[in-house]
Amino acid sequence: QRCLLSKTRNIDNNNNETAGHTTSNPDSKLSQTPGGDDIAQSSRKPPGMNLSNIRANPALSKLLVLAKRQKVKHEFRQRQAALDRSIQEALQRNSVVLVQDLMKQLGRNDGQFPSPVDVQVHLHH
Repeated sequence: QRCLLSKTRNIDNNNNETAGHTTSNPDSKLSQTPGGDDIAQSSRKPPGMNLSNIRANPALSKLLVLAKRQKVKHEFRQRQAALDRSIQEALQRNSVVLVQDLMKQLGRNDGQFPSPVDVQVHLHH
């Protein structure tokens, strides 16, 4: 079993501040240690990361944004490499290839990469 303990500051109805212990699981059972501290013994695993916790932590939010950017860049580079291979294969099959033909053959009209314009830009780059 996992034991979870967090100290909080409780304010009662008379605005008196008291130190206390709370647990993250309302179904937890409290027991006392020999020192008199409350320990929450939970039979359940603690819940996963909450989206509000991520938003409340600027460093974690920034890290997740950077990770997402890196993932998108990596996927884009992979798709560009696949487009390079497709263009090379088309050039090897035919001795004369028009840019317009490559745009029609390799471009996608469903909003995915590469669109016909993406193919044209990639060829001219």
